[in-house]
Amino acid sequence: MAPKQLYCRDLRAGDILLELNDGSFSHGLISFGQWLGGQLRSEIIHAAIVRGHSYIIESTKHGIGGADLRIQSLNYGFQVYRPRNVTLATAASNVAGLLLDAHAVSKNLSYSYTGALSSVGGTGNTPRSRTQMDDFADRAFTGVGHPFFCSQFVALTYQFAAEQIGLDAKAVLPLQDTLLSPAVFAQHLDHSAHFDHVGYMAPKQR
Repeated sequence: MAPKQLYCRDLRAGDILLELNDGSFSHGLISFGQWLGGQLRSEIIHAAIVRGHSYIIESTKHGIGGADLRIQSLNYGFQVYRPRNVTLATAASNVAGLLLDAHAVSKNLSYSYTGALSSVGGTGNTPRSRTQMDDFADRAFTGVGHPFFCSQFVALTYQFAAEQIGLDAKAVLPLQDTLLSPAVFAQHLDHSAHFDHVGYMAPKQR
């Protein structure tokens, strides 16, 4: 069955959007690097979390920020993945919102260029422990700081949210956030028992 085309009205809080290579130079570099690293879904170059029907939260060169799918992200295409656990989706969306607010106040959640480069050839299936996640939260929410790259931000947000609602982060996303490229993230979600690929968003069609 062909994937369903989705519009903003179809999105739900906590959906994961994986952005497709649009053919631009910067997207091409990311895609090519992932391909060189032997990563099968190299056409996926970015990740974000849905906060509202048309609003996403993501890690960009400016740090944790928000974008409107109808404006700033209008020209991009996305594959859309949805958690089967609605409570987890809501929790992840809320955590992403808190991180967005924290960065707005302290400007402490910067983009990790070195992390993004390291993830291109990286692998790893061990999430942070509960103690390590508490340390992450302390740094993020008290202004100390924590760098992110895009897919790391989405995965760690979900893992932290899972632990907060009593789920095992490793069961939900058995991935090492510091080594998780967008391509590897896509490959995992395609085969995950906790997420469904619910469709795609075409560029300029919202």
